[in-house]
Amino acid sequence: MKRSILWLTAIYLYSIQTISQEIIKCSFDQIDKSQISVQLRFVRIWGGEHESDAKKSFRTPTGVAVNNWGRIFIVDMDENSINEYDEKGTFIKKIGRPGQGPGDLMRPYHIICLPNGDIAVAEMDSRIQIFSSEGISKRIITIGKYIEWFDITDTQRLLYYAPLDSKLDHKIFSVADLDGKIMLRGGYNDDYSNDPYVHETLKLAADDLNQIYVANSRSPIIRQYEQDGRLVRALMYEPYDMKETKHKFNEKTRDIDIERTNGTDFGCGGIDVDKRGNIFVACFRKKQTEKELMATRVMFSMVRGIERKLVDYNIVDKIELFQILIFDQKGNNIGKCNFQGLCDKILIFDNKLFALDSVINQRITEYEIIYN
Repeated sequence: MKRSILWLTAIYLYSIQTISQEIIKCSFDQIDKSQISVQLRFVRIWGGEHESDAKKSFRTPTGVAVNNWGRIFIVDMDENSINEYDEKGTFIKKIGRPGQGPGDLMRPYHIICLPNGDIAVAEMDSRIQIFSSEGISKRIITIGKYIEWFDITDTQRLLYYAPLDSKLDHKIFSVADLDGKIMLRGGYNDDYSNDPYVHETLKLAADDLNQIYVANSRSPIIRQYEQDGRLVRALMYEPYDMKETKHKFNEKTRDIDIERTNGTDFGCGGIDVDKRGNIFVACFRKKQTEKELMATRVMFSMVRGIERKLVDYNIVDKIELFQILIFDQKGNNIGKCNFQGLCDKILIFDNKLFALDSVINQRITEYEIIYN
C-alpha cells in the first residue's frame, strides 16, 4: 500500500450557462506541482483476509458512514447487519438481524448518518429504514425497487438512484418526500445499449448544497446537477493514455451524449465530494492487460458466459490498478493516490476517505485527507 503519489491529468470542463444555456469548452494545461493542494495518507484497513478479529471481519462491506460524534458504521450486506465502532476502531455494537420486519435487515447496501444521530440504510428489499443511534427501528420508507445510492437533504427531501428506473426512462435520479412519493426525476442517462461491453452503470454523490454528482462507469465524465435536474457542468478527463471520448451537447435533453466504444475500459469505482467542493473519483490508472481486463470485467458482471472460478482475481490485487483523482470546482487536478486491489465505492466524511472493495477482498481502506 503506497502513500499518496501525485500526478496531473488532462481534463476538460464544460459549464452550462443559466441564461444562454451555451456550452463552453475550457481546456486546462498541466498545472505546476505547487498547485497540488490535497493528499491522501493511508490510515488503516478494515477487514480483509488478514483480519483476525471476527468483529472487524466482513463478508460483503457495502457501506460506511460516520456520524457527528465520530462513530463509524459499516454495513455488511451478506451478514444483514450494521457494525458500529468508535473512532479508534473499537467495536461498540451490532445493529439489525436477518428478516423483513422493523429492525430486520434484508441485504443492506448503502448507509448515511443524519444530523440528529439517526442512521438510514437502503436494503435490497426495496426500502430505506431509519434507526435511532441506539439501533431501534424508527421508520420504514417503502420504495418498491432496488436503490443503489441515496441521501436525505436538510429540507427533508429524499434523493436516490434506482438502476432499473434509470434503464427504463433514462432519467438518473429521483427526488421524493420521506414517504417515498416521487416529486421529480432528474438527469439524463443516454445509454440505450444492452451490450455488456458498452453498458454504463452510474456512481452518485451529493454535496452540502444538495447538488448531485454522477460519474459514468465506462466513460470518463462527471456531471453535476441541481435537484431540479438541471445540468450545471460536465467534467471530461483522461485518467490514463486513452483516446479522448467523443461527446456532444444534446439540445433536446439539455445534457451530454457520449459516444461509447466497444471494449473501452475506464472502470469508475466511485465518486464523492468533500466539504470544500473538491471532487474525488476512483478509476483505473492504466490500460489493462488482457488478464486484468478479463478479471475486472467478470467482477463487474460485464461479460456473459464466463465461469468466475476460472478467473484469477489475484491478478487485480497484485497491481496498483485503481487511483483516486481529485479535482476542484474549476476542474483543476489537485491530487491523486494510487492503491492496490479493487474499488466499488468511495465515501468521504470530514477529513476521512473510505475506499470499499466489497466484492473480492471484503475490506475497506481508510485514508486521511490532508489539505496543504
